[in-house]
Amino acid sequence: GLTTVDEVTKTTKAGNSCGKCKGQIGEILKCTLGDEFVAAKPTGICACTDLTRDEIVTQIRAKGLKTSKEVRHVLDFKDKNGCPKCRPAINYYLNMVYPHEHQDEKASRFANERYHANIQNDGTFSVIPQMRGGVTDADQLIRLGEVAKKYNVPLVKVTGSQRVGLYGLKKDELPKVWKDLGMRSASAYGKKTRSVKSCVGKEFCRFEIG
Repeated sequence: GLTTVDEVTKTTKAGNSCGKCKGQIGEILKCTLGDEFVAAKPTGICACTDLTRDEIVTQIRAKGLKTSKEVRHVLDFKDKNGCPKCRPAINYYLNMVYPHEHQDEKASRFANERYHANIQNDGTFSVIPQMRGGVTDADQLIRLGEVAKKYNVPLVKVTGSQRVGLYGLKKDELPKVWKDLGMRSASAYGKKTRSVKSCVGKEFCRFEIG
């Protein structure tokens, strides 16, 4: 079984992006393992710095740092340009600390948010257009089918969030796919909202639940 935060992160990817949930992983392990749990020493968010997530956020607030460049220079990152791991993490921290003042750095977003698609295990992407409450129409379904055929999508799946997902797309196909679909992307890429199951409504539900 898994006994350390690093093992859990490596196996499940939990805590592998911004690192916010690593503390919760430690608490779960402590509760599960009891006295056998040995807390790992705090480590930097990446090879560019020895600072942890909490230390970086504290310094952002204390020093009034407003850009990723400022954070890396003032906090003396080893690589002042950052890396694929810390660039999106710092951008996330700044958005969290200064939700109104910070100008989102799109190039530093996590891959899912940059491409409006979810990266899969094999390096391909899935796109999941927005369908509010699982409601769609014939035109949208026809476009989904046409796009699936045009780009030879290997898997079309109804998701647990009442949407239709297209899986197995290449990164360079994503802009063209969204243009052909002509639909909004689901907001779940930013992880800001989660799906809610919905009823078909009073017009069709025999229990008259809206």
